Amino acid sequence: MHELRLARLWGGLGWLWVVLIVWLSLRSVPLDRELGIDFNDKLGHLAAYGLVTFWFCLVYAPGWVRVRYALAMLLLGLGLEYLQGFGGTRQFEWADMLANAIGVLLGLGLGATPLGRGLARLERRFDP
Repeated sequence: MHELRLARLWGGLGWLWVVLIVWLSLRSVPLDRELGIDFNDKLGHLAAYGLVTFWFCLVYAPGWVRVRYALAMLLLGLGLEYLQGFGGTRQFEWADMLANAIGVLLGLGLGATPLGRGLARLERRFDP
């Protein structure tokens, strides 16, 4: 991990985000349809997986830990798509899996930029 004072909090927020992704993915009616929002769900997949992967890059120092989290997010997206296909009310879509994977790769790539140290910089800025 980076030298984060609030590492457990930041990691916990990331896992809450994962729980939210699971819940939204397995709801019987997609949230955008329930709210009457005309939204391209592929952008939602890309954003959700990209941002959660980037978040874990903010929490963990560069290296294999980040790659493992990215692989875990890829497997999560794959597993959730299969579960949607079994549920009867949602459907399995290869395009959703592709959007998830692109999001994960973008999040991992963004984590490799100076932005990937943003949380550590934020903590240092507010360090008493």
